Amino acid sequence: MIEPNNLLSDALLESRRFGLRVVHGAYDRLPVGDLRRALIAARADVAIIRVPTDAPDTMASLQRLGLDFLVADTLVYYLSDLSKYEPLALRNRDLVFSLATDLNREELAALVRVTFEGYRNHYFSNPLFTKEKILEGYEEWATSFITAGNDRQLWLVRREGRLVAFAACSVAQGGDAAEGVLFAVDADAAGGGIYGDLIRFTQRQYRSRGCSKMYVSTQVHNYAVQKVWMREGFHMVSSWLTLHINALLSHSTRPIEEFDLAVTPDLIASYAETTGDRNPIHLDDGAAKRAGLRGAIAHGLLATAVASRYFGTEDPGHGTLFEGYRYRFYAPLYVGELYRVRISFPWSCTDGRQLGVSQVFSAQGELCLLGYSDLLHR
Repeated sequence: MIEPNNLLSDALLESRRFGLRVVHGAYDRLPVGDLRRALIAARADVAIIRVPTDAPDTMASLQRLGLDFLVADTLVYYLSDLSKYEPLALRNRDLVFSLATDLNREELAALVRVTFEGYRNHYFSNPLFTKEKILEGYEEWATSFITAGNDRQLWLVRREGRLVAFAACSVAQGGDAAEGVLFAVDADAAGGGIYGDLIRFTQRQYRSRGCSKMYVSTQVHNYAVQKVWMREGFHMVSSWLTLHINALLSHSTRPIEEFDLAVTPDLIASYAETTGDRNPIHLDDGAAKRAGLRGAIAHGLLATAVASRYFGTEDPGHGTLFEGYRYRFYAPLYVGELYRVRISFPWSCTDGRQLGVSQVFSAQGELCLLGYSDLLHR
């Protein structure tokens, strides 16, 4: 079961697999400011976040976050009360169940690839993740249960010696609740009640171990397994949105470029003359201080113009077109101070489309501006 803790944690296995800095988090509701600061501090590329579907302001909070995001799936949890429910007898008496060992690693990995080839979960919603790497993740996930100890088990199911299914389960700390983490049946053997027998077998196993509860979960669109669960004494108890926040603060397909930006009075005056924006907070320290600032600040779009100059003249270079851009200002740029600009390119396509990310940092390392530019350069 998901336990909200309002913290981000590094997803080291996923980071290594996808070549991106991936973090996880689970929240009762999204704390916009805290989450943004945590993402920036982690230099996250992708944050996989779960929040209850009944959190009322999730979408509005994400809009205020100012980072690209997508709703990747809806996860539903079902519960079987093993203290009151007696699991039914297996229908397929010829099935043989055994705990997996290291000797089974290769055949288990092969079955995982076959059974999850066409399955779609939240990873497939994100264009940053490839199918090959996602399937590798399922292999890694399933095989990690082999000889994992008393709190995690993986049963193999054979018919006439052939591996036809598996069930990976875990027991929560304290031993009162079990979870069916991953179930799969070979498509060639499906349709004869084997999946239902996986559920019945694992229910019996954990009931005999003293567990009073057993949870299972899946994407809401996976209707077939939910029908089986309801027949086997489960009922839905919670639902969660899976959100992917593609912050892309670290990854780049090309060398990251950095250079200084000096916010001088002459630069501000020139920009004010060119644009006609003579707001006193840009030109007069006194006016800026009366507005609650510690001095005159640069026009917000001045820093974005610096990024535009770089994209148009250096990389990708001459001929670059802007198809769109999104900027978020986190702190003002003060006149007379020196800032550091960082440019990265998290992805590009063969048709010349690419994403440029510009970040502007203060001398103290504070992120002042974050920009995403959709570029076309043929």
